[in-house]
Amino acid sequence: MKVKFSRDSRYPNIPLFAVLVLVIWLTLVCIATIINFKLSKFVDLCLFKRFTGYPCPTCGTTRGIISLFHGNYIQAWLFNPLVFSIGIIFMIDLLFKFIFARKIKITLTKKEKKSAWIIGIILLLANWAYVIFYVG
Repeated sequence: MKVKFSRDSRYPNIPLFAVLVLVIWLTLVCIATIINFKLSKFVDLCLFKRFTGYPCPTCGTTRGIISLFHGNYIQAWLFNPLVFSIGIIFMIDLLFKFIFARKIKITLTKKEKKSAWIIGIILLLANWAYVIFYVG
């Protein structure tokens, strides 16, 4: 594994569709939160859970973000540890880019890529089991 720091623009090149998806998701979260508080009726945004009855691997993220806004950082992480851990890594990467105008590039060999995929899938499945049994 090689880690390389290279010069980059301070401003990320984020695709328009990613911004659009984020805005739509945040709008739905805001609407669901308003309905939750005003009508005291829980609104579930997860279509996977609605159709199968089981939470998806990212279930708990919306509740975690609401917990973040309330200052409950540990509770937010406990709603979905993998999503929030990846989010923290992503935010550190963005801050590194904004502050130092550098990008971190990690180069893996073919064997290391295979191992990384296996570890990633195991973490995803373990997180999904955690969400199913403990978060619901």
